[in-house]
Amino acid sequence: MKKLPRAGRAAARLRLECEGYERERAALALLDQTLSDAEKTQTERYLAPLVRTMQPAFSAVFPGASLEMDTGFALSGLTRRTAEEFGRLSDGTREQIAVLVRLGFAELLHARQSPAILVLDDALSFSDSQRLESMFDVLADAATRFQILVLTCHAEAFARLGGRALALRPIPQITERR
Repeated sequence: MKKLPRAGRAAARLRLECEGYERERAALALLDQTLSDAEKTQTERYLAPLVRTMQPAFSAVFPGASLEMDTGFALSGLTRRTAEEFGRLSDGTREQIAVLVRLGFAELLHARQSPAILVLDDALSFSDSQRLESMFDVLADAATRFQILVLTCHAEAFARLGGRALALRPIPQITERR
């Protein structure tokens, strides 16, 4: 008979313990949701200016399209007539988008009166001639606001951009075998 009251007290203690764990779980779930909401708000706050800054150049190259960026500043998708995952886009399209994202960051820096330069190293080599012309228009416009340095093995393809062509020459003291 003594076991029954003891078991009742143990059951009551376990019920209270379970209720405490349930309150703690609910508090942690609320904290998790609150942090997720805050992260989403902050992400939208810092991504929105970049997307806004990129949109004019992006629209010039991809008329009628909209872009989607993730929290790591990576383009996650492109919507033309339908939504497309970034990984399924052609090499040329991905390459053009990569240049436009870098251009967007340079535009943000320039808008904040910070020094901005855009360095493109053999970029746009997968672009078709029509898309390349659109990219050149965008780059030529941006070059009126900040410096753009294009490094390429295909100088003839970039001749239309104008600018000052530089050529590297070997320096005998450095390039000679010793």
